[in-house]
Amino acid sequence: MRCYYKLPLRLRSLFRKDRVELDLSDELQFHLQNQVEEYVAQGMDAQEARYAALRSLGGVEQVKEECREARKMNVIENFVRDLRLGLRMLRRNPGFTVLAILCLTLGIGANAAVFSWVEGILIRPYPLVSHQDRLVALSGTVRGEREETSWPDLLDVQRSCTLCETLFVSNITGATLSIGERAEVTTGSIVSANYFDAIGVHPLLGRGFERGEDSGRNAHPVVVISYRLWQTRFKSDPEIIGKTQRFDNVVHTIIGVAPEGFYGTFVGRAMEYWVPASMQEVFYGGGDKLEDRGARWCEAYVRLKPGVTRNQAQQEISAIAARLEAEYPATNRGRGIRAWPLWETPFNHAGHLLPTLEIMVVVAMFVLLIVCANVGNLLLVRSFARRHEMTVRLAMGASRGRLLRQLVAEGLLLSACGAAGGMLVAYWCRHALVLLLQVGGGDVMYLPGQIDGRVLGLSAAICLVVTLAVGLVPAFQTRHLALADTLH
Repeated sequence: MRCYYKLPLRLRSLFRKDRVELDLSDELQFHLQNQVEEYVAQGMDAQEARYAALRSLGGVEQVKEECREARKMNVIENFVRDLRLGLRMLRRNPGFTVLAILCLTLGIGANAAVFSWVEGILIRPYPLVSHQDRLVALSGTVRGEREETSWPDLLDVQRSCTLCETLFVSNITGATLSIGERAEVTTGSIVSANYFDAIGVHPLLGRGFERGEDSGRNAHPVVVISYRLWQTRFKSDPEIIGKTQRFDNVVHTIIGVAPEGFYGTFVGRAMEYWVPASMQEVFYGGGDKLEDRGARWCEAYVRLKPGVTRNQAQQEISAIAARLEAEYPATNRGRGIRAWPLWETPFNHAGHLLPTLEIMVVVAMFVLLIVCANVGNLLLVRSFARRHEMTVRLAMGASRGRLLRQLVAEGLLLSACGAAGGMLVAYWCRHALVLLLQVGGGDVMYLPGQIDGRVLGLSAAICLVVTLAVGLVPAFQTRHLALADTLH
């Protein structure tokens, strides 16, 4: 007997399972009874005719399973059933289950943690900053070596570059912050006036810098402070805007508070304050550098226009640098400007951390391979103990494909539990990279990982690969089962 299901019957089998099962039993009984009557008409007695009809039919349960498989609309139902059975089988072996899940948690968690570091340090290193995929870093070059650029050169690039949407300056600096009788060194940034508008970050309180506040010699002693500084040093004072604070003994007016979770645009350090470029003499000393084309002190970023590649922008920026070299040979001879991807930014720790993270990715992948091999060996040993169970299922009419799906479902349960534990480990370890790296004076770097959709997607892909790896190992053993020998 062969089963053919058209779409309406398949849909009915999905939403009216009980009725379809009853119809299937009735149909099989009808065919069986017809075969019995045919054998009786040929001269067999009733009991012999029934045995012959059952042998001819091939087994009622086997035919029912064949018809269920022909529906191809009960995939979800069978999958849920396989998961329930797999869960029961894993609960029957708690020692094996716990050991396998711990191993997978280690392998998947290590990879998820490294992915979160790569995402949070190299790919999207600046929380809350918009369109980081189009950001590139700018630095000057002299005879092939990197150096800073001058403020006038960057203004020329900003005016002339047609492929760049915006350009902004962000330099790390430090200052002594005096509050009452206490004084401590804090880390901050000297930025261009368009800084907050360019990165798409809006202060929680107050405002960012306005056009023109980055020009003039010490002309705009204003400051935007970080959310953390506002909480810890100013006790979350809601009236903080307009108050003054001394930075390096110069009184600055607080005009804004950055939103929570924004730490600036420097990998490895959390910024505590931002001041306009017009105050660079206060923090750097050495006179006013805003008008001096030969003063190389600026570090900058540009956001490319949509659809523009870094190579295209580099060609235009190189042409601008060549024009500046021709116009200002005294200060720009032999100097160029280079665009860097964020993960190779030379003036923060990203470029230094890239080789370290590459090694970590390779090590984490090897750990995952070792974990999969160990769990696969555990499942292989366990599959030998389940040979009798599998043989009985085959003898009862289960297809080898159904056994394969069942074993893959068990592997999926193991890898899903391992992935859940791995993501928890990755969340706990998202700041662990700072334990490996320190800066001068024993200060700990700020290197947070970021668990977002990209990291979750990669972890899900690893979970799928692990499912196939650990689920197919015992499945291949069912291909060599000899029913007669095993049952005997």
